[in-house]
Amino acid sequence: MSAPWIPAAFRCFDERDWPEQGAWDLLQEEARHLQVRRVKPGSTLTLLNGKGAWAEARLLHLDKRSARVDILETRQQEQPFPQLSLCIGGLKASAWEEMLPHLVELGVNRIIRVETDHAVSLLKEGKLEAKRKRWREKCVQACKQCALAWLPELVIAESLDAVDLPPVDVELWASLQEDSRELRDVHSLLMDAKSLRIWVGPEGDFSEREQLWFRERHLPSVSMGPRILRAETAALSLAAWCRLSR
Repeated sequence: MSAPWIPAAFRCFDERDWPEQGAWDLLQEEARHLQVRRVKPGSTLTLLNGKGAWAEARLLHLDKRSARVDILETRQQEQPFPQLSLCIGGLKASAWEEMLPHLVELGVNRIIRVETDHAVSLLKEGKLEAKRKRWREKCVQACKQCALAWLPELVIAESLDAVDLPPVDVELWASLQEDSRELRDVHSLLMDAKSLRIWVGPEGDFSEREQLWFRERHLPSVSMGPRILRAETAALSLAAWCRLSR
């Protein structure tokens, strides 16, 4: 049985297929990051690829443009279980960007931003790729900060109908409606589920048209209790509930 993994203080992200052992040249941006942190040759690093692999490595060489490491050992971690997809209505940019790293920390496997009817911040077509790149980088930084081996899939959808919906064991939507079930009432569903998909509306909740979409698909709605939460608070609470109640 292998010893528990203790991540090094300095962590690098490289989604290329690096060898299980041996010399490896890091990406230039990681070299710059190590330079800023004044890491010295001989230091131990943790290397992450976002696809379940992590490695213990020793820094051999570092300058402003390049870094070479000696990979000592590589291990593979399983994905966070159960598989959790979180679909969230379009929040304002500041709330969305603040929430993303926390969803990564909580082990959400798939994060889907949906441009709902009440979306506070609509994405302009010409800026979509720049936004996607910025948000992905925030997820990468969260992986490095918390030494996470898996980078969640980040999806942007134009509407509820545009979301790719593979089959899941349990699917719920957060609602302010009086007929919504309490979380404790659906706990038994969660305990047996291998895959979950949770929907959270934007500020102002889902529109009547979107709520009808959920009802026509016979999805149970769940209440977040007597308090009206911000959309990002509801999303993080549900993600934590799914992860910590197993």
